[in-house]
Amino acid sequence: MSRFALMMSRFLVTSWVGAAGIFIWLTVLLAISPELDSIAKDKAALIRFPVIYQFSFYVLVPAYVFHLISFRAMRACFTRWVIAAFTIPFLVMLGTVDYFNVYLPIADMIDPPGMVRPMQFHDYHDASERMGGMMFVLGLVTALMLNWPVKAGCASPDNSNNEYVPGNG
Repeated sequence: MSRFALMMSRFLVTSWVGAAGIFIWLTVLLAISPELDSIAKDKAALIRFPVIYQFSFYVLVPAYVFHLISFRAMRACFTRWVIAAFTIPFLVMLGTVDYFNVYLPIADMIDPPGMVRPMQFHDYHDASERMGGMMFVLGLVTALMLNWPVKAGCASPDNSNNEYVPGNG
């Protein structure tokens, strides 16, 4: 069960990073698109952003639960396990703070779509970009750390956790 949990934790964190990367790319493309007016861009933001916040919650919370279950499979790599045990819930916390303290105020400022934005919009928008970037980088580092092959010194002597050990096949 612990090896399955480890696989699921790795899969879910990596999936979140991929989805976040696509979301960021799509957001930038929509923002710079000359084919869309401000009303269409505002409507797209009001549709798109709640979906990524929901996806993040529905993927990262199970990733954390699976990570906690995976302790036995990663016990020989305790440092990696502990770091991910802190970074995964930190990603959930950052996303929650971003949603309630940044996105919802922005959503109020752009709804109804096409209206003139208040002065504080740019401050919230900058905060959203910083939070999103921070979450993406932290998620990427976490995924890399979870998926990186272990060193021979990190694997248990009998390699009972079936991790890849360089030089052992």
